Amino acid sequence: MVRNGAFILFIVALLVPACRAEARWCDVTGHGDSDKLTYPPIARVAHGSGTVLARVIYRPQGEVKDVILLSGPPLLARSIATQLKTWHLETNAAGEYPCQSLVIIDFRLVTNDKSDVPPPQSTSGSIMRLSIEAQPLCLSDPAPTLGKKRRFLFF
Repeated sequence: MVRNGAFILFIVALLVPACRAEARWCDVTGHGDSDKLTYPPIARVAHGSGTVLARVIYRPQGEVKDVILLSGPPLLARSIATQLKTWHLETNAAGEYPCQSLVIIDFRLVTNDKSDVPPPQSTSGSIMRLSIEAQPLCLSDPAPTLGKKRRFLFF
């Protein structure tokens, strides 16, 4: 009876570290200088704007493992998930277990030229708040092309 109890405790002790269900929340202190987010061109043409919420899961060394989209316009969210997967985050986390942080990204289309004022960006604990501003893209319709009539014989 004591042997069975000790064996069960031994198995549970082995499985607990392997069953870590969720990454821990870690503080992000910054990101790489080359890590930039761009406004998706298709969203600029469609005049799409809004806020995207995502959970970023990364190693304590900063390598992004996964991006889980929580909410936001699908056109913007899919683009952000692809872009964030290439980032390298700066963190003060130690150990081997993965970390996670919340990312809030505001997309705004501006019609005036505000190139001298950079959009606000902040990192506070496990929340990164980023803002992306761009001018809308306008595609002009080309002049309609008139198709040539096909002539059969002499008509």
